[in-house]
Parts: sequence; structure tokens; C-alpha cells
Amino acid sequence: MRIKLSGDSIAKGAGFTVDCKNGVVTLSGVAENERQRDRAAAVAKKVKGVKQVVNNLTLGDRKSGK
Repeated sequence: MRIKLSGDSIAKGAGFTVDCKNGVVTLSGVAENERQRDRAAAVAKKVKGVKQVVNNLTLGDRKSGK
């Protein structure tokens, strides 16, 4: 999962964590913009075996924590 996200030109660089359990992927942390947040969820959904994606990414500047 992390390899897919880090290989995506839009999703990479976001400051988030990924937790996978029983086909449910939870994304949490900070995305720089809505496009990055939405793309991370879309990439995660395409991974084989993923049944559900819980997108808890918030928007902000991951460097400043805001």
C-alpha cells in the first residue's frame, strides 16, 4: 500500500500514515490539499484486497503542522 501511494505523483509527499487490517485501509495525517487527499484514497481503493478506505486525512501544511 505504501509503495503504491509513494509512487503516485500526486499522493506522494503527503504526511500521512496508512493502517491496513482485514481489507480496511485507514489513512490519517495531513495532506497539502484536497486533490492530494482524494488521490490518496483513490489509489488505496485500487489496491487488490482493499474492501474499504477510511480517509481521515486533514488539510494543512504538514511542515508547520497547520
